[in-house]
Amino acid sequence: MKENRFIRIVNFLQDVQTFGDDALQPLAAGKLQLTSGGRTVSVLTATFATQSEVQKDLFFSGPATITVAPIAGAHLILTYRTGKD
Repeated sequence: MKENRFIRIVNFLQDVQTFGDDALQPLAAGKLQLTSGGRTVSVLTATFATQSEVQKDLFFSGPATITVAPIAGAHLILTYRTGKD
């Protein structure tokens, strides 16, 4: 993300695997990491789609790099909006 830009993260969900009637919970939850000024910090953990947790919007401004590492066998859904500061 460039300088003078921001990102608003509205939702970060992770689905569960299903095989027939059985739902399998992945071993790990997805994590969103923010890198800025040479430091990397985990700032958000995905909510499983089967849970009813309410997430508050998060805002980050640039310059920064946002990374979401893949989780084997899971779909990660990130809803966001970007704009200028």
